[in-house]
Amino acid sequence: MFNRSNQRINYFKLLHRKAYQSSAQPYYFAYGRTALKIGLMNYAVPSGEKVLVPEFICCAALQPFKDLKLDIIFYPVNNDFSPQWDAVEKLLTPHITAIMMVHYFGLPQDVVRFINFSKEHNLLLIDDNSHGYGGIVMDKYLGEFGHIGFSSLRKSFPIYNGAVLYLNKKTDNIDKFPLEPINNIGLITKDLIGRVLDHFVVLKEQLLKKVEHNLSGDYSIQDWSIDSSSYKLLMKYDLSKVRSIRSEIYRTWANWCIERNQKPVFNLTDNTLAPLAMPLIFKDKQERNNWFAFFRKKHIAVFLWPDLPEELTRYENTGKYLYDRIMCFPIHLGMNADKLKSLLKKIIYN
Repeated sequence: MFNRSNQRINYFKLLHRKAYQSSAQPYYFAYGRTALKIGLMNYAVPSGEKVLVPEFICCAALQPFKDLKLDIIFYPVNNDFSPQWDAVEKLLTPHITAIMMVHYFGLPQDVVRFINFSKEHNLLLIDDNSHGYGGIVMDKYLGEFGHIGFSSLRKSFPIYNGAVLYLNKKTDNIDKFPLEPINNIGLITKDLIGRVLDHFVVLKEQLLKKVEHNLSGDYSIQDWSIDSSSYKLLMKYDLSKVRSIRSEIYRTWANWCIERNQKPVFNLTDNTLAPLAMPLIFKDKQERNNWFAFFRKKHIAVFLWPDLPEELTRYENTGKYLYDRIMCFPIHLGMNADKLKSLLKKIIYN
């Protein structure tokens, strides 16, 4: 099964772990939500101020704003995830203090336009690169273009936790957080069961469906440091190789879809990015669901956008439009582009 996640985490390495605290940029934490919150705190954004956030967003991404009592103003996006800039302009008020730029699936926004827009209107630029750690644009890592930037490392690498924060300022005000507590026995048991289930794909898929169905809607978390074992493993990766692996798999999926008259959202021509997945936008929800069911029958774990904030589900908007039509093809470091090509040659979608 081509799973959406990465190679299996080695939970045995967590038996003798400790917290890792970075003393200089970039700053490491357990979760991207903590990184964003600490970034906002370092720019002393007062409660009650407003932040421009795209309508296509997951619930978890909003938690730092809620924790700091910031008001969220949603702006509409196009089918390629770019802002509808005319509409964004109309949303501006004196109390809007920041705008969030989201590099969906590690595919870059027009960073120059975002930078110029934030300068013109005196806004903090939040560079959300949760999905594409290691991707490079204009000789800089995605996540480094904002006043505040962050990446969620645990989404792209087989580590227990991890996120990184970039600040466009010097600061000595980075809080130190304790190590996230875990149940070692429980995790190792889960690891062993997972290794057995890898040989029983259908059973594994049924169990995963039950887990996904029972996911909690509570996105609040405590603030933790990155696990030292996770940090050490992360430092061993050659990011140029990571970009190459992910880009080649992206193009493999994209070429197969193009042959079937489905145009990818983003055309990847080189190995400068580290995409988390390859998204497709379909003409309607039914077509998306048909493709989704087809790949699930082939034991290929395509996946959907996880959720939308409740307030965006109550009326028609660009986030809801994309939510109903998007499907994502998995990319991770345990995959091989050549093996994927061989598999796809055998798969015909009518």
